[in-house]
Amino acid sequence: MLGQLLQIGQLLDGRYRIVKILPGGGFGQTYIAEDIKRPGNPECVVKQLRVVSHSPTTLRIARRLFETEAETLERLGDHDKIPRLFAYFEDNQNFYLVQEFISGQTLDNILQGQPLPVDQVRSLLTEILEILVFVHGQKVIHRDIKPSNLILRKIDDKIVLIDFGAVKEVITQTVNSHGQVTPTVAIGTPGYMPLEQLQGNPQFNSDIYALGVVCIQALTGLLAQDISKLRDPLNPNTGEIIWNQRSQHVSPQLVNVINKMVRFDCRQRYQSAGEVLNDLTASIPNSKPPQQTSPKTLWLFLTGVAAVIVVGVSFAIYTFSQQKYTKITYQQAVETVAEKAKEGGYQKNAPNILLQQQSLGTGNQQSQNLPLNGQAIDDKLGKGDAVLPNKSYYKLYVFEGQANQQVNVEMTSKEIDPALILLNADGRELTRNDDISPDNFNSRIVATLPQDGIYIVLARSSEAQQSQNLSLTSKSVGF
Repeated sequence: MLGQLLQIGQLLDGRYRIVKILPGGGFGQTYIAEDIKRPGNPECVVKQLRVVSHSPTTLRIARRLFETEAETLERLGDHDKIPRLFAYFEDNQNFYLVQEFISGQTLDNILQGQPLPVDQVRSLLTEILEILVFVHGQKVIHRDIKPSNLILRKIDDKIVLIDFGAVKEVITQTVNSHGQVTPTVAIGTPGYMPLEQLQGNPQFNSDIYALGVVCIQALTGLLAQDISKLRDPLNPNTGEIIWNQRSQHVSPQLVNVINKMVRFDCRQRYQSAGEVLNDLTASIPNSKPPQQTSPKTLWLFLTGVAAVIVVGVSFAIYTFSQQKYTKITYQQAVETVAEKAKEGGYQKNAPNILLQQQSLGTGNQQSQNLPLNGQAIDDKLGKGDAVLPNKSYYKLYVFEGQANQQVNVEMTSKEIDPALILLNADGRELTRNDDISPDNFNSRIVATLPQDGIYIVLARSSEAQQSQNLSLTSKSVGF
């Protein structure tokens, strides 16, 4: 019978013997099984997915989506902190996933309504963000990050992320009278879902919101439903979560990071997990225990420091008076990006930039200043510009930003499919574009800068074309 529960001892697919039935959810049933065709009969997790409708059309669509999402899970399993997918199949119009069994405790069981030490929460946050960098790099949104989907693995005390929501969407599809496929419910868990996800439009930073709620839960010991009641009483419908009074010994820097993770408006939230990691790293106090020294040693030390400071300040004043510091720094940043490109950088998360051997001077200008005042820059990509491996052209635009400054950069073109990548002065990618109007070839990046310094916007076309006109505008938002 469709959707019927499997029984203890039942053999599935001639291989997986059910040994335990776990608590069920709204989307299906989960079991622990033994794989009798592997040495030692190791345990694995079997997920039975319940399809909401068994009409031929719905089943055909669910089957296609199931195969696609299962292939995605198989790819995600390459990460050490995501369970491997061993098998997926259909049996009697039921869909099954067989995944690696992770022995350990869920974060839900660890918390039990009690707060964790701040250092432990920071460590957990870092681990989960590193996983999300990989997941989002695969163009996947988890959609259901919560303590019960985070397992502290027994063998090494590392966090493992389980139960991706994409497959759940497969079994919530129905076909209406017009033949249109629509989901019946939003994927996620109340209390952890931001508004855009609840409305059926999850973003990558919807996962960041959910993770922020998990952190607040771990720091305060409150349940998710209680955290949602902490919104600004002056504006409870669209207000921010006021939580830090419930937790002591949390640094203002960490509070700021978590607050930005759980912004009500997804446009004001962190745009990528990597961006959160940058701010989280910068928020760690770089302090060491003071060493006991004798008064004489201390006096000699301070005297030496004073001398070094005088010499250093004098040298800095002289250097600054002899050089135009900003222009040199701009060029150094551009050269850093170029050098990393030549060494094969940007291949995993961004295009592999292969610069032509040409001067960075005025002849074939490789970069130009980018004003943050909304003024449009009309430019052209074509011969003489740097090229990517697919023979498409790109240019670099440089600006100086400040910590916590939010910038909005938009590129429009009537001739090319454009893309934008924001890099810092070290050549690290901070974020890349999301299309705001694919039919009109527009692209946009919105980011909050992690620190003071020089930043580079890489503008490129997606295909090899000889001559393309573009318009680039940038502005500072709310700063």
